[in-house]
Amino acid sequence: MENAIKRYTHAPAHYFLSKATYMVTAGTFQKELFMRADKAKSCLLTLLRGAIDRYKWELIAWVILANHYHMLLKAPDTASSLPWLLKKLHSSSAIELNKLARCPGRKVWWNYWDTCITNEKSYYARLNYIHWNPVRHGVADRPEDYPFSSYCDYYKLDSARVRHLEQTYPFDRVKVFDEF
Repeated sequence: MENAIKRYTHAPAHYFLSKATYMVTAGTFQKELFMRADKAKSCLLTLLRGAIDRYKWELIAWVILANHYHMLLKAPDTASSLPWLLKKLHSSSAIELNKLARCPGRKVWWNYWDTCITNEKSYYARLNYIHWNPVRHGVADRPEDYPFSSYCDYYKLDSARVRHLEQTYPFDRVKVFDEF
């Protein structure tokens, strides 16, 4: 088991706790809509799943929009691998997204933000935040209408529980960088 705090000169500290849950948000360079096409979103999802498997993390929830994504992840014993996972994901997805758009060498990703989640209330509020993000950004009327999210998987599994969690853990006060 590994726990670490990594400090940066011009950024907040990152907490890497074994078996902890993290919310990660990443945005595109200059908020460009690099993933406007469904094929681009599918490409990112495939690469995301591959990177998560490679680094032995667990994907709990996710949403991919045209210029950013959010995900909930559970850390393995080596939580400090998160920056490497995201570096791998962003470098491989930049190459593939640029191939799709026939724009080699274009900068795709700008930054990512991670939060170590420490309690149940925060966990479920962020789960709801992720799933309702397409509605928040005006790309869907309801979360179940948006195909590039884990919401439908949760909803098909137990719609009553999903509705209960949405009522019990509102996401309106969740502090996440999401200016996209």
